[in-house]
Amino acid sequence: MIPDADSVVKFLLYCISAAVLGWSTTGIVRRLATGGRLVAEPSERGLHRRIVPVGGGLGFIGSAATIWVLWAGVPGNEWQLAIVCALIGLIAVSVIDDVRSLPPMVRLTAQVAAVAAALWYVPADLRIVPWLPPQFERLLVGFLWVWLVNAVNFMDGSDGFAAVEGISVASGYAIVASRLGAPEVVFPGLEVFALLLASALAGFLIWNWAPARIFMGDTGSIPLGFIIGLFALDLALRGAWQAALILPLYFVVDATLTLLRRMARRERFWEAHREHAYQRAILAGATHSEVAIRLAVLNAALIGLAVVSLVHPLWALIGAAGVTLLLFGSLSIRGARATSAKAR
Repeated sequence: MIPDADSVVKFLLYCISAAVLGWSTTGIVRRLATGGRLVAEPSERGLHRRIVPVGGGLGFIGSAATIWVLWAGVPGNEWQLAIVCALIGLIAVSVIDDVRSLPPMVRLTAQVAAVAAALWYVPADLRIVPWLPPQFERLLVGFLWVWLVNAVNFMDGSDGFAAVEGISVASGYAIVASRLGAPEVVFPGLEVFALLLASALAGFLIWNWAPARIFMGDTGSIPLGFIIGLFALDLALRGAWQAALILPLYFVVDATLTLLRRMARRERFWEAHREHAYQRAILAGATHSEVAIRLAVLNAALIGLAVVSLVHPLWALIGAAGVTLLLFGSLSIRGARATSAKAR
């Protein structure tokens, strides 16, 4: 649970420490990545035209985890240890992928293994959709979790974009979870970790804001997607599955609709591209900062609607779908108009 009033000042100091540590460690990682040539080269499938260091995810994830252990201690039970080991495994594979690109199937196998390990220890009496057979429910949750991991990875293609999403979803989770009354199901102190993660991401964002001086890379986006899935799982197991769906909704919508469009065109959808709505808007002339700010405004609305979903779930879902599609549509139209103008 989020600390009570007597511990607020102490907890704020922990959050400030996470932000400062996130900023400083990202700077160190940037220096090491530059010296070791761990960099993203300009390409036709990217939005940047200069060399940028990668691996910044080590900064914010390591900082949040360090401060959280100082606050809450080392995880105790088998389920929590399985989640921690799965996260460490994902980080290790992602670091290798940043250093030398791994085949898509290797990355996917690691993600499936991590999610399966995390779900293996979910107590049998904890259900999200009670009318479904338990095995089918686990498969469905596992599929959605793996897709969320990939959605965050796919959407990490613009300065500050994924960092803004991470800050928003982590903060939104903490706000919604604190209103549920009952303690966290997945991890004692997960609400605290969410706020520390948001703080560490804020420190990282100083380096990642346009023009970005370092990217989070797969080292950051893959574990971040896994952690966002963990937040969603905790909310869903506590009966707030609508809020779990609402908080990361823009990333899910943009990634899913873009994938379906590419599949319909029979394109090699597993390869890197610049077809997401936010990418097309930037190619059409929008700045990285403009797109990130639009996402932040939308996410503020989604956080509010996630809170509303605790009382009026249907209306909150309708509202969330509406505002999300509004941003997706406006970015897509801007990109389509630019493409049409160039074709004339």
